[in-house]
Amino acid sequence: MRRRRRPTIRTTLRAGLATTAVTTALAAGVGTLLIFRSIALHENESFLARQASVAANVASRAEHFFLGPHGAHTFGARRLVRLDPSGHLGGPVPAELHGVVLHPPQLVPGHVSFVVRGDTVWALDPVILVDRHAQRTYAVVLHRSLPSELVPALFVVALTLLAALVAILLADAYTRRVSSVVADLAALAERVSRGDLAQAPPSEPIAQRELDDLRQALAEMIASLRSASERQTSFLLAISHDLRTPLTSIRGFAEAIEDGEVVQPAHAASVIQREAQRIERLLADLMSLARLEADGFRVTVTPLDLGDLVEHLAETARLRGRTQGLEVHASLAPDARSVLGDPERLSQALANILDNAVKFARSSIDVIVTRRLESVRIEITDDGPGIPPSVRDQLFSRQVAPRPGRNNEIGSGLGLLIAARLVQAMHGRLGASSPIRSDGGTRIVLELPAAVHDRVPSQVG
Repeated sequence: MRRRRRPTIRTTLRAGLATTAVTTALAAGVGTLLIFRSIALHENESFLARQASVAANVASRAEHFFLGPHGAHTFGARRLVRLDPSGHLGGPVPAELHGVVLHPPQLVPGHVSFVVRGDTVWALDPVILVDRHAQRTYAVVLHRSLPSELVPALFVVALTLLAALVAILLADAYTRRVSSVVADLAALAERVSRGDLAQAPPSEPIAQRELDDLRQALAEMIASLRSASERQTSFLLAISHDLRTPLTSIRGFAEAIEDGEVVQPAHAASVIQREAQRIERLLADLMSLARLEADGFRVTVTPLDLGDLVEHLAETARLRGRTQGLEVHASLAPDARSVLGDPERLSQALANILDNAVKFARSSIDVIVTRRLESVRIEITDDGPGIPPSVRDQLFSRQVAPRPGRNNEIGSGLGLLIAARLVQAMHGRLGASSPIRSDGGTRIVLELPAAVHDRVPSQVG
């Protein structure tokens, strides 16, 4: 299916800036029209008010001229229009003032009223004159045209559009690099999604903080994926080797039995059985590790008593080490009996640690449980040869190459890794010290939160 072409950042920014520029130009033009018209109205009204005041003063002093035949009721642009008591204009009235009525407060001499018709402002200033021995109210009528506001509005619009064009060009030049960086990072992320981890983001920082954060996050993700890929490859190689060794033994003895070359069938059967059990242990540990890595893995954290659990695991270790004269001692402090954990998962983690201790201990194993502030500390110490430094640092983070123990048992190399994942899921900690004496020895320390008995059980993942 063909992917629909979507706009780029530069296209979107250009469209946004262009829309903003047009909107701003239109708003500036309309605003200029309104402001210019308001200013022009104010200036014309002020001018006409002064002129009307002067004309009214002249008319009141030379009323005989204005009302006589020589005045003809006009004097240049000034006119005298008779006002009825009701405020209606009488006599010859300019067409623009037809229908204009002045209210009583506007009939007071000196009170200038304004009427706007189109682009023309009309001013009416009442004045009282004596006509044929009677006082009559007239209005001095003046008018003035407003200047065109279209030119300044177009000028403002042109300046706004020019400024917007400059801003668009500058922004386009700026976003060219930003979009280029984003496109490069997106292309790199797409290659990573296809499994190509050979390339990495540029090492030099990017000026924009957000883009540089993205670059660093992508670099860390690629480094993490490379590390995970290397661990997976190493893990698969180790598992392949661990499976190949017992399968080779089983196949060899099976072929020898088939060819009739086995002198002691019981011994061959024992070897086949032991190697098959080794494969079973390896597959069981792989299944446990797969469940731990799954998103749906959950542990139920609840208060539990360590007394019976520790004693049961110690007795199991005694039975396993009985043939090699192994002594197992367990010590539990009274204030360290109750912890927060999952009974089944904690039992599995401790069993894996004890199995490893039984495999390598020379003569004794000590299990000591003590209280440390808000946590309970479980120490499992053996007097075995110790752990090589090259293995100790990765004891709980990856598979350890299986080694035969004093009882000739060979495990999967996953027991302590599984124990570490289980303890971590229960919000605990697991650590190792080795050697602890001049002749070796190993101490595994497991810490879990001490229990508060009124706490409600909870599920964590």
